[in-house]
Amino acid sequence: MTYQAAMEAIGANVQTISFSELVMAMRQGVVDGQENPIGVIYNLKLYESQKYISIINYLYSSMVHVVSKDAWSRLTEEQQQIVREESDAARLLMRKLSRAEELKQIEDMRAKGIVIDEPELAAFQAMMEPAYKQIRAKVGAANFDKWIEMTESVK
Repeated sequence: MTYQAAMEAIGANVQTISFSELVMAMRQGVVDGQENPIGVIYNLKLYESQKYISIINYLYSSMVHVVSKDAWSRLTEEQQQIVREESDAARLLMRKLSRAEELKQIEDMRAKGIVIDEPELAAFQAMMEPAYKQIRAKVGAANFDKWIEMTESVK
């Protein structure tokens, strides 16, 4: 829902295509683009079926560490603090490693002749309000506001 809302907000005509049919759909002109993280585009060689990639950073997806309340309560305060600290360290390391790998992948695709555009994002961000309204309604204002806060902190 969030991906579709964001793409529609910037004027895309969203088509849902089975991932297994994506390459053929792009090669046959059924669709003229696709939305995936750089790592997916690179590792699955989707760039071989497209010439252009635009990086607009319209969505921030995150993963969280989850521990059941019962398991958490069995830990001592010292153990809980260790888990918090190591979880935070893992987050920072993973973000650093992921960004470094993505930069290498982008440069390699550029070397292969793929045109990768990184336009000024303000215009895209301004167009997101309809998507933001849909997402806020779906996840709740408090969750949405926390998400916005997180995205602002990683710029």
